[in-house]
Order: sequence, then C-alpha cells, then structure tokens
Amino acid sequence: MAADGFMSAERASSAVPFLAHLLGRSLGDDDAKVADSEPEQRKNLTIAAILDFLFALAGRQEVVVFLEDLHWADSLTVDTLARLQQEISNRRLLLVLSYRPREGSADRIAQVLDGAAFVEFELVGLTPRETQILIGKLLAMSGLPEALESDIIDRAQGNPFYVEELIRSLIQRGIIARENGCWQPTTTVVEFDLPESVEAVVMARFDRLPQRERTAARAASVLDRSFTRPFFAAVAGNDLVTALDELVTAGILSLERTDPVVEYFFVHALTREAIYGNLLPSHRAQLHERVGDTLERLDPRDLDQLAYHFERSRNNQKAVEYLFRAADRSLDSFLTEVPLRYLDGGLDRLPHLPETDQRRWRPLYRARKGELLERMAQHRSARIELEAALAELDGGTFEEARAWRLHGQTHRLEGDFAAAGESYDRAEQALARLPGGDVTAANRAWIEIQKERAYALYFGGRGSELPAHNDKVRPVVAQHGSIAQQVDQALGELLSGFVTDRFVVSPEAVRAARVVADLARMGADAGRAAEALFVFGFSLLWADQVDEAVQTLGEAVEATHRVGAVVEECRARAYQAIAMRRAGLADEAEISARSALELAIHLDDDYYAGHAKAVLCWVDWHRGNPACAETGKAAYKAWGDLKRGDLEGLNSEFSWLAVWPLVAVAANEGNYQSAVVHLQYLRTPWERPLPEFLAHAIEEAIEAPDLDTIERCLALARQHQFL
Repeated sequence: MAADGFMSAERASSAVPFLAHLLGRSLGDDDAKVADSEPEQRKNLTIAAILDFLFALAGRQEVVVFLEDLHWADSLTVDTLARLQQEISNRRLLLVLSYRPREGSADRIAQVLDGAAFVEFELVGLTPRETQILIGKLLAMSGLPEALESDIIDRAQGNPFYVEELIRSLIQRGIIARENGCWQPTTTVVEFDLPESVEAVVMARFDRLPQRERTAARAASVLDRSFTRPFFAAVAGNDLVTALDELVTAGILSLERTDPVVEYFFVHALTREAIYGNLLPSHRAQLHERVGDTLERLDPRDLDQLAYHFERSRNNQKAVEYLFRAADRSLDSFLTEVPLRYLDGGLDRLPHLPETDQRRWRPLYRARKGELLERMAQHRSARIELEAALAELDGGTFEEARAWRLHGQTHRLEGDFAAAGESYDRAEQALARLPGGDVTAANRAWIEIQKERAYALYFGGRGSELPAHNDKVRPVVAQHGSIAQQVDQALGELLSGFVTDRFVVSPEAVRAARVVADLARMGADAGRAAEALFVFGFSLLWADQVDEAVQTLGEAVEATHRVGAVVEECRARAYQAIAMRRAGLADEAEISARSALELAIHLDDDYYAGHAKAVLCWVDWHRGNPACAETGKAAYKAWGDLKRGDLEGLNSEFSWLAVWPLVAVAANEGNYQSAVVHLQYLRTPWERPLPEFLAHAIEEAIEAPDLDTIERCLALARQHQFL
C-alpha cells in the first residue's frame, strides 16, 4: 500500500513492527521498537498502526471490518474501536459489530458507541418456520421425524445456538447419522428426553466424551475462551495436549490458528461456561491456582489475569498481592470500576491472612481506596480512607508521601487551599525522611507534589506565582521526569501562560497545546491524554477558533468520561457548552450546559455551576424566554462576589457569559441604568480582556447610557460571538 501511495513509507515503517507483534510474528531487529516501548505507548502505537493500515486499505478499495463477539473484547480492542469510530467518517470503510448486551465488555462498547452514527439491529429469535428451515440447512435433509423436529423447535425457542447444540446431541446419540454424504434419521421413533436447557445439552455431550477428553476440557474451561497449546501444556501437562485435537473433532473446541503457535477456541462461550460451572468448587480453585502459578512463571506482567485466577483460588496470600498490584496498575490507567472491584476483592480476603500480613497490606489497600474515591469526587470519604492508611503506614516512605499528596488534593478540590498546602508540606517532609537510594523515584514523587501545588495556585487565585513555581520545577522535570510528567509540566506552563495573559491565547500557544495533545496521545496515560485534550480545546476557544474548539472539547468530554474523571469531565462540559454558545448552537449548548450543571451540583462546584447557568441564561435569551433574567442572576449568585482592594466584581474571569444576555434584556426593557450595572462587571482587571473596540464601546455606554450606546455594544458583542 505504501508503494501504491495509500500510506507514506514512514508511516508504513512505523506501523509494521506493531502489527507484526499483534499477529505474533517476529521481524528480527525491528522487534526492539515494540519491546522498548512503555505499555501505554505500545498500546497507542498499536492502535495507530491498525488505523493506518485500515485507512490505507480503504483508500485503495471499499473495506468492511466485521468485529464479532465484542462482549468478549479486551481493552486494546475497545480502545481501538473508540478511535476507529471517531475517525471513520468520509472513508470508504464500513464497520459491522456484533455483541451481546449486558455481558462482558458490552457496557464499555455501548459507551464507545454512544453518540456515534450507526444503525443498530437487534437480533430477535427465529420463528418456528425459520427454525425449521435452519434445521433443514444444517442437516441438508428433510423428513426428520415430526415429533423430534417439533421438540427441537419448542426447546430451542428461536435461539440458533440452541438449535445447533441440540442437533449435535442427536448426532452423538446416533439418532441421526451420515449416509451417502447426507444426514439421515436412523429411527422414526425417538424414545429419549431432550435436555431441558443448553447447559444440560452441553453437559450431556460432554459426559459422553472419554475421561481423558473431559479432564482436558475441564482444565481448558478455567483458562479463557481461547488459549494456546503451549500454555495449556504448562498448566495441564503434556499428556493431555493431544486430547485437545479430540475435543476439536467433538466440536467442543475449534482451531483458531496454527502459526506461530497453535491456538484453540471454545466453539461456544456457553459450552465453556457450562463445563466450568459443573466443576467441583475445590477442583475449580485448584485449577485456578495452577493457572496463576503458571502465569507467574511465563507472563508475570499480566496482572489482570494473575489477580483473576488467584482470587478464585484458595491461596489468600497471592490473591491479596495480585489484586492489589492489578488495582494499582489500573489506577495508573485512570480507570475506576476495575480497581474498585480489585480493591474490594482484596479487602474481602485480608481477614484470612495472619495479623502481621494484614498490618502490612491494610494501609496500602486503604490508601488506594482513598485515591480511587478522590478520583470519583468523594473527597470526604477519600480523606477518611487516606487518614486511616496514614495512621498505619511507616513514616518516611513513598507510600506516606503519596497518601499526604492525595490528602492535599481532596482539600484542594473542596477549595480549602490552606489545608491543601499543609498536606503537601507533610508529603515533602515524608520524602525528606527517605533513606538514600532511588534518586529518580524521589524526584518524580516530588514533581507530583509540585504539580498539585501548581493547581492550588491556579485555582486559589494566586496565578501570578505560577511562573516562579514553574521555574523551580522545570529543571527537575527535565532531568528526572517521566514522559507523563513532561506532559504535565508542558500543560502547567500553558495554564500559567493563560493566567498571565488573562486568557488571551496567541497562535503560538495554540500550536504548543496541539503539540502537547499529540504527545500525550502517544506517550501518556489516558487521564493525562484527556487533560491535554481539554487544554488544547480550551486554547482554541480563547483563540477564537470556535468550530475546532467545539470538536476538541467534545473529544475531551468523551475522554474524561471514559476514565471516570468526574471533576475534569464537569470542567470539559462547561467549556464545551461555552464553545457551542459562541458557535450559535443553542440546542447543543443547552444539553452540554445542563450536563455540566448536574455534575457541578454533584461536586458542589459553584464556579462551573456559574458557567453552566450563564450559558443557560444565553439559551433563554436566544429563544426569547423571559426566564433569562432569573437564570443570569443565578449564574451571578453561583460565582459569588470577589473583592480585591478597592475593586469589586464577580468571582469569574468570564462574567461576560451572563453579562451580555442580561444587558440585552435590560436594553429591551429600556432600563439603561440596569444595563450599565451589568457592563461594569466587565471592567475588573481579572476579567478576560475584551477586544479594544468593544471595551471602548462599553466605556461610552457606561458614561452616556442610552439606546444608541447600549445597542452599539450589543451589536459588537453579537458580531464577535460574545452574545
């Protein structure tokens, strides 16, 4: 495709190692490009390689991508689908998906598809006539005894899988047999009871297998729906490996692939589930522990699978260890539901450990639970967990420093910046007590504390101190910081510039924000990538690139929602609503503003509640709704008053959001003095500066308020997307 011009040679060269790795192929020296990459970076580059290949193929011809059984999808598949559906428009590519609702990854798939342009077909059961036709096609025969055919139709209840499994059972029992290339009934009278459920059908077939094949199937059922021959051998032993081929012949398994390793696949998920469900609990636990022990030897980085198997074993020590490690890693990926499940599972197992081990693990679990609750915006509950952890944690450790940093973050997000500063001081004191050793780790922990301090300065009204703070942190990040921390520092520098320049964003700042967003997509975790998307969209909005701001802030909303970052999602939705307002999209702005308001109320965040109410005020004005005045006053009340020295105004840099609709209402009523009261809010030095010509018109209106001066202000505000 590169030779045909559908993909650049550079992109093809970048994509091939990751596609080869995905397919289990080795490319020699190029394998290092994959092996040397960080896990999150490897995932992002793999997704990019898949998309580059599909889009290049679609440039040459029409392409249909069919993804089946997506309810079993892993996180890479779901993330790839998310990127694919976002970028598929205007390409000759049709995406066809099939999945079962309410199973496995179905909820995540539904979130990915939420708002996407697609046609949904709900597959309903077959009618009796359609089932009869299916039976005929499966057997390539007619004349099945009427009573038997009727029984199959009744018990299948329109489920094609049930039909197929029932027929397999008939074949195994010899009730129908293959003669002269066709299936024929062997008797006209069938005196047997058909199974009452698919599980019974599966187990009836299973019980007729030889003992060796049954033993192999039981071991396989504990693995996954698909598994490789070498891994099965490591778990179950070489003497059972050949039984897998007999299970293929019996229709229990199928061969998924043979190169580079043989991989098997349960023909039906319910087949595996039925076999697994009929294992004795003690035997099931033993098999899970055996799988966990094998994973420890062969793939110790697969923490999700290690946690899954040891949790289902009776090895309490390893269950607690791997549930914690899996939760810790998923927290780094900014997930919420997954680590919560791991943490709760580990806490349930803790009482089964010796007391000394409980004392070791309990503060770690509570600290992570506190971190998770903080991410879910349950700040007070988070502090309770963190303080309980700090009471048991050893002093002068990375864990203590991390817990104090998060403790400060809960205060910051509640607006108690003094208490936040005290907690950050305690975090730095914990680092100072560390024994000599890993200098890089200590500096990276310090950088995380300074990132929190920067946010406290930004949101605590001390933005003028950010440049000096950045000057202190920048050289440490350059020398010791991770890629993610370098992204954080770049974002911090951008935010500092926004404050210094009073949110008048230059083209250079937009370009820098775009670069940081691209860097974050490739090398940072999902949470930081979402933050970078927001900052980029925010910069576009205040650089008056409104249409692109609407799109980018929409992506930021989706990204923050996916990672469960509630505070960040509220902020993204508020500015998305503002961008939509500036674009004149009243209906869309209302939807986004109401979503932002709902989150802000949940978070008890008056600042963004004020933003949302101000947008709703504009929507009311735009529609001629007399409720506009009350909505605007509600925005004022949410922001609250701010006094700095002799100056008084609203506690918002963007009070114009509510001011302009209220000025328009006052002008319409002929109340020019009221209009002047609103306009004076735009004169505070913390308000985002308006264009010079508009500021001049405002001064004229304040000095001589009448119909002409007020209407001139309103006309200029409309012209430049402020009203």
